[in-house]
Amino acid sequence: MKGSFFVLVVLAIATINAQPVANNNTCLAANVLTPYNLVSQSAAISNNGTCTNFHSTAGACATPGSVANAMTVHNNWLAMKAQDAQNYALQYINATVYWQTQNKVINATTPAPSNNNPSNWWNNLTNTLTNWWSKISNRATGLFKNASQWIQNVFNNNVSNIPNCLNAWGNITNGAFCLSSSASSFMWSTNDARCPGDLSLGVDLNSTGNALNNCASLMDTYCQLTWGISIKNTTAPFNQTFSWGDNGLSNAWCQSMQSAVVCGNACQSNVYTLLVEAFRSHWLRFVPSAQATANLGTFLNTTNAPNTFVPVQAAAGAKSMCLFATTTSPANLVTIGSRSGQPSRKYETSSVARFFGLLVSALFALMF
Repeated sequence: MKGSFFVLVVLAIATINAQPVANNNTCLAANVLTPYNLVSQSAAISNNGTCTNFHSTAGACATPGSVANAMTVHNNWLAMKAQDAQNYALQYINATVYWQTQNKVINATTPAPSNNNPSNWWNNLTNTLTNWWSKISNRATGLFKNASQWIQNVFNNNVSNIPNCLNAWGNITNGAFCLSSSASSFMWSTNDARCPGDLSLGVDLNSTGNALNNCASLMDTYCQLTWGISIKNTTAPFNQTFSWGDNGLSNAWCQSMQSAVVCGNACQSNVYTLLVEAFRSHWLRFVPSAQATANLGTFLNTTNAPNTFVPVQAAAGAKSMCLFATTTSPANLVTIGSRSGQPSRKYETSSVARFFGLLVSALFALMF
């Protein structure tokens, strides 16, 4: 099985890298840059602090102001996606109770604990997540008796990595804007089978994959709630219940990532390849929209059969840049992005009070 997985990855890479073109210290054409709101110009040295070491050496092929503005708009969009990511993470709790109900672990008459006043656990809840399970388990107490620590880790890792994931995503996107708008030497394509018509950039696999690995926890939650597949735990129970694609990450992608992660260090490059493959600068396919998450939450608070769920289909919010791994002039977008001139972003999801306010909203229906 492991050998067949490697063959599939090799075939996938061959498809992804559909005839990339080398850009040898020239500018990309205006029709390639304009869709990303980059105002094309002849290569010109710029020292205004935007894309240091690229615009100031090779020259800027787009007006520095348009490049800086495009990065700012994207980073502001990511800040809004942080809220979507947080709301989606909370559905993991609803999903565990829904799963219990569907699999006859609990039913509508299963009692909540005697201390079931929401204000009691709310007032005692600390500003960390270390004991969230014991505080909110209520009707779900009997679920996963031996796996409660695992459930806690899935939730905690997701929430704590939201800022790390979005920071990496934003930094790589900043690097993509800098690289594509410079008269540098790099590999690119608009014939990527995964992103037809979009600009794909050739990147260094290790640095890019390592940075995107900050998103693995969020992807794990998505794969579980969408396909019942945990990329980190092959014994997760949700595969008996959840399977409702929404045009985000595919079932095949989640299965391949699980195989690569479970394989361990020997398959680290496969993990990185899949992460690079999943990148769309303006589309986090593992963070559903607010509308999609609200639709999911409403369904999870019913006892309706899984096959009756109709998910909101995901779609790109804007034209994206994509990535492919290459060993020919590979770009280290992590380093390039760190020199973009953009202010450091932490992508804080919200204050502690607001977070637990959302937690109350997500769980209130389950308290009785």
